[in-house]
Amino acid sequence: MSASARGGVAATPTGGTRVRIGPNEAPPGMVEVISDTELTAPYMGGGDGPEDVVVTTSAGSATAAGAFYAERPPSPPTIEAVEPARGVGGTRVTIRGTGFQP
Repeated sequence: MSASARGGVAATPTGGTRVRIGPNEAPPGMVEVISDTELTAPYMGGGDGPEDVVVTTSAGSATAAGAFYAERPPSPPTIEAVEPARGVGGTRVTIRGTGFQP
C-alpha cells in the first residue's frame, strides 16, 4: 500500500478499517490509519445535525453517538425584487432577496 505524508507522519490507506459518519460509509481507500490511536476519514454527506461515528475493524465496532455535527451547505441566493426595473449607466440598483453574503 502507498503512504501519504500527513504532518510528518506516514498515513496508510486501508481496506481493513471501515468508517461510517452518519448514513454513509467512507470509501475504504479514503480511510487513513495514522496510528493505532488515530485515523482520518472523509464525511460523505447526506445528513443534517448530530451524526453517529462508527469505526469497524476485524476486532469489532465502536460507535460515538452524535459525535459529528453535520451542517447543511448554504442555500443559493434568491432574488425577490429589483428596483428600479430600468435605468441608464450609473443607475444604482437595489436587489432584495435571501442568502446574500457580506
